[in-house]
Amino acid sequence: MSENKKNNDSSSIWHPIQGPLGAGLTLGALVFMGSLLGILTRMENHLASFWLANAIMAGVLLRIPASSTLFGWLVATLGFLSADLITGSYPLKAGLLTLANLVGVAAIRAAYLRLTRGLIGIHQPLAVLHLACACACGAAASGMVGGLINPVLFDDGVLIGYLFWFVTEFANYIGILPVLLTAPALPDLCRRVVRYMTTPAYRANLLPVLLLMVSCVGAQLIGGPGAIAFPVPALLWCAVSYSTFATATLTLLTSAWMLVSYSNSLPFNAEAMISLRLGVFLIVPGPIMLSLLMQSNNSLLATLKHMAARDGLTGVSNRLDFMERARQQLRSGGSPVGVMMIDLDHFKAINDTHGHAAGDAVLVSVASRIQHCLRTGDLLGRLGGEEFAILIDGHSAEELAAIAERIRLTVVQAAVRIPEGVALPVTMSIGVAVAESDGRLSIEQLLAASDAALYRAKNEGRNRVVVTSLLPDWSADAEFGQGAVR
Repeated sequence: MSENKKNNDSSSIWHPIQGPLGAGLTLGALVFMGSLLGILTRMENHLASFWLANAIMAGVLLRIPASSTLFGWLVATLGFLSADLITGSYPLKAGLLTLANLVGVAAIRAAYLRLTRGLIGIHQPLAVLHLACACACGAAASGMVGGLINPVLFDDGVLIGYLFWFVTEFANYIGILPVLLTAPALPDLCRRVVRYMTTPAYRANLLPVLLLMVSCVGAQLIGGPGAIAFPVPALLWCAVSYSTFATATLTLLTSAWMLVSYSNSLPFNAEAMISLRLGVFLIVPGPIMLSLLMQSNNSLLATLKHMAARDGLTGVSNRLDFMERARQQLRSGGSPVGVMMIDLDHFKAINDTHGHAAGDAVLVSVASRIQHCLRTGDLLGRLGGEEFAILIDGHSAEELAAIAERIRLTVVQAAVRIPEGVALPVTMSIGVAVAESDGRLSIEQLLAASDAALYRAKNEGRNRVVVTSLLPDWSADAEFGQGAVR
């Protein structure tokens, strides 16, 4: 997919982090901060409503392989323990909770790498299923430890402890990990944000987010068991409007806000909390899968559009694309404007003597050489056979004549090596028409004028440039080049 084809490079999120030391310390710091934030949502004598640390640790271990060392695991363990101890937990409780956390993280990392065969990231809808299965494995591992320690820590049964721990961990993993696994590099993210904010239509693109905010407020005001579904339509709109990373982030923020607000406003009930947490975070996969489908669809459409607009042999614009883009450029481009018609001299003889493979090699080489003589905004197209056309604006007639001559010399001065290994000399004739870009002349008229100049070049011996101008202050025709083909 391009968006993040292989995100297991350690530089894919935090470029400055290099080596086990920096990666391990970063992992420990993030686990510590995530634990502190989670503890703030912890209800008295119960698990936290929203626990960030485990998913953060799993995401960092997957995205930054240098952190997955003994040192990294030790520093992360210290992060878990220190966050619990400084917030008032006694050592035994801190140790048992940390054990459950580490077992779950280890399980989800192993399951994810096995399911995805080491490919890190979310590139297609099937990847969401792989992630969900890995999250279930990590949650089950934590649940087994949590069920065993539940009677010790919370004076409750093993089964209810397992269920509560499993649902809580699964909800946290499935909500947080998509954000970490789709996160672009920080410099790239900053560039995207700046580019997005400077786009004239960015305010209209904020409408899905505004609707999401309104739906969240409405859910809070209306309340009731169905309120958790209020943001779903807005999240689906976000999915078709934004990238997978942005969709995953908005889905996580929405789910976390709803979970924390509902957990703190309702009396504690184990069954109700299990249902709430599972219900809230089962919303997550839907928008992400829709976003992935939209990204895949957009990528496919862009590929098909590119293929439809490109000449299959040379890679330059085909006739239809050239004509359409030329019309657009004539409406908005600078003045004066020049159109060049290029024809390879005696090209039929190349095909007849050396075969069509040699002719194809000549066309590919010539198109590449022409492209290197042009600016980024100049338009080059293959109109058919050995004929090429160029549209250039913002140059005087003298400058266009010089550009055409440079193109001719670039092709003439270096022979083309064909598949047989023979270095084949190639020459070309070029007709150039120059006119004011005032909306009165169409691309068809300019091509006709440049084609007439091309036929003059052919009739006068080939391997030359003939320029004809429709400008009022440069009416004389000009001719450049070396004589006929030898």
